[in-house]
Amino acid sequence: MGDFDDKHPPILALPGPQYPFDYSKGLPIGNNVIIVHQEGGQGRGTAWAVWDGATAVALHLDCLLKIGNQSPWLENMLKEKNNDHPFIILEVGSGTGLAGLAAASAFQEKAVIKVILTDLAEALPALKSNVCANPSFKNCITVTECDWFNPDVVSVLKILSSEGSETKNITINKISLIIAADCVWLEHLVAPFIATIEKIIKEAGSIETRVLLGYQSRSQRVDDLLFGLLKKNFIIEVAEMLTGECDRGKIEISWLRPLPYLFKS
Repeated sequence: MGDFDDKHPPILALPGPQYPFDYSKGLPIGNNVIIVHQEGGQGRGTAWAVWDGATAVALHLDCLLKIGNQSPWLENMLKEKNNDHPFIILEVGSGTGLAGLAAASAFQEKAVIKVILTDLAEALPALKSNVCANPSFKNCITVTECDWFNPDVVSVLKILSSEGSETKNITINKISLIIAADCVWLEHLVAPFIATIEKIIKEAGSIETRVLLGYQSRSQRVDDLLFGLLKKNFIIEVAEMLTGECDRGKIEISWLRPLPYLFKS
């Protein structure tokens, strides 16, 4: 997510990157090389830089889809998707879009897919620019605003194509996978983030929806709040390291599986 107003100033010093990649030259994922341009360090805020959680999620998805047979849920979901019912991935707090772009590359050989990248309005121009830098995804990626502090946004996502020439309404109930990669680090973001995720899943009306969470601990207080609230409505399953997967360093990757009573709350 992009930065917020002066009422919620950043209170944590964020560490430097642990991965040595030059994203402007490309990160190999699937059969493609993902190009992402960063504008961090220019006073633009956190949404304009690649964070380690996004890289870790990207590399995990790459291994997961290459190896196959690692997730019965995923294998079954992909088999059921076609042109009329694509496998739709929604990324929240996309920032530069690296994780969502990686998902598009990793999944496109497995099923008909649609990837929706979201963030605050001020982050969207740079996000759209990164989508354009990866033209092979033109037909499966769209970008739209999703503000966690505005719950009306997620009732029906109004999707603009990457070219801005077509408007489509994609109801939440078509979304199979939600990606959240290193986009929660301040205490005041935790509750709106979880509320957004829960609203998406409840409106999906499906217990089959999954969340792939990439997270780096920076504050015990934020850790306790985040996972304490998540445990109320989700089963949290740590994603196992896969053969050939890069060391995640300080990044934790988890799958969140909704509990039945989420839909009754």
